[in-house]
Amino acid sequence: MLEQFSRWFTHQSIEMRSIPEEAPRQAFHSVVDDLLGYFESGNAVWMIDNDNAAVRIRDMEVDKKNEIAFLLLTYADKNIADPAFSNLETGDLRVEEKLEGEGVAVSAHVAIDLRDRSKTPFVNNVILEDVPGLGRTKIEPFLTYAFRKSCRLESDNGDGGILRFRPAVSMSGRMGETLKNDLSAGKLSFVELIKFHEDGDGLDTEPSLQVDKAILRLRVTEEVGGRNAISLLNNLLPKAKLAGYTDIKVSWNHDAGKVKSKEFGTAREDAGDVLTLKTDKVVVEKPLSQCEEKLRKDIVTHLRAGIIAARQSDAET
Repeated sequence: MLEQFSRWFTHQSIEMRSIPEEAPRQAFHSVVDDLLGYFESGNAVWMIDNDNAAVRIRDMEVDKKNEIAFLLLTYADKNIADPAFSNLETGDLRVEEKLEGEGVAVSAHVAIDLRDRSKTPFVNNVILEDVPGLGRTKIEPFLTYAFRKSCRLESDNGDGGILRFRPAVSMSGRMGETLKNDLSAGKLSFVELIKFHEDGDGLDTEPSLQVDKAILRLRVTEEVGGRNAISLLNNLLPKAKLAGYTDIKVSWNHDAGKVKSKEFGTAREDAGDVLTLKTDKVVVEKPLSQCEEKLRKDIVTHLRAGIIAARQSDAET
């Protein structure tokens, strides 16, 4: 389940390739207008799983001034069970049934830097909203499919003939502050589970006080590091989520004697993936739905700042 007032974002990279491989590679900025035209055609959809699921570009805009493309991608799946709602006081259940042709849907904001990374041609920084069901394993083939449908390129094949080709993409996560190495060299010390209470939790003792966040701190009683730490966290995540905790904060002792920490959402299935990726949490004032219809301006503002910061960080390293 997704939080209404916050989202996690992962930092990724997109590498531009070509099909066939011997064709010249194209920079993302040189083909982004083809992708935009594909969206504007109204047919930017990829049907998968025997037409039982679909990925589409729901909204898209290109910030020419800052050279950033923003996409709102959606994923809908007929095979996902109908969503259910329960009355917190009575326990009564209500199931919202899908109509004919509908699938349960989620959306994800994506920002793509149109400038190549400073020291890596044809590689671009990407920031992706962390949404269960719509990660890079779907986005990478969808973008490659989108370029196949929208982009027709030609070059000299070297023999006086014409080589027809199209762009393709590969996505990978970006390491965040050597977290993987830090955890493998260190030992877990504390794990904190966090839940938020918009209307308090009934424990308020003063009229002027209201509980808005509860933290359960778990002390690690044995030395746990490396793969064992990841296994422990992966076992804990579904239990924490089931108990209503939305965020988890992991603290560990680094081999240099420093204590470091990392916070991420309990909806994540693989803690190892989080701890090797650079992640950010964005908090908003207006509730976010599970599936947005348009790009959210407040999210776009955060993503723009994130891309510019990543661009500057690349230039400094």
